Amino acid sequence: AEYMGFIYSLQASKHMDSNDKITYGYWYIRGKGEQNKLLLEYLGLPYDQKIYNDFPTWAADKPKLEQKNPFANLPYILDGDHVVGESEAIHFYLCYKARREDMLGRDEEERVVLREVNGEVEALINDLFRLEFTTPLTIEDVMRTYIRPSLTRLSKQLEGHDYLLPGGISYVDFKFFEALELIFVMDATVIPSFPIIAAFHTRILNLPQIDAYRKSDRFKVKPFFPNFSPLKI
Repeated sequence: AEYMGFIYSLQASKHMDSNDKITYGYWYIRGKGEQNKLLLEYLGLPYDQKIYNDFPTWAADKPKLEQKNPFANLPYILDGDHVVGESEAIHFYLCYKARREDMLGRDEEERVVLREVNGEVEALINDLFRLEFTTPLTIEDVMRTYIRPSLTRLSKQLEGHDYLLPGGISYVDFKFFEALELIFVMDATVIPSFPIIAAFHTRILNLPQIDAYRKSDRFKVKPFFPNFSPLKI
């Protein structure tokens, strides 16, 4: 569905030239949606939020969105009358709309590396979200078995440059940053043990667009997980 949502988004590229204010729809949590808001803020694309506090509200809206795009899901963006669903498709759409194709890879080699790095970051996020629902795993288990090995690999990728790609910032940097935010909340001792990653986190924090966003009422510190999650963060 993620791939098809991306293909569907490209079919309506004329919407990328519109001046319509984007509507960004997602649950009331940071969850896996905050990465999209970070990208919206960094790119300077104006948007309104449609926050869903419960499933019935989303169930009422979903059929209308599916009439515009059969792959509509949470998160989604509504740009004029065009809907894009799935985070990966949203990232591509927003970069194209902002004329920042460089953030999708600057040449063929970099685009291949970006897909590799994105796979690692996506796995990291999914491992963190093992704790969203009831599981015998503890935070310590997840950090030791999954997170620290992944951070070791990503730290090597960051060696010698500011962002995950040597050529400059990409959309995956914001995915990684949000994962680090969750790691900090789960176990504040982990990130400081990876100095290169700690410096990367600070670098993203200090981007003017991100700094302004986090000082605004658009930013929420918590919750990361829904109310029914056993982990109250």
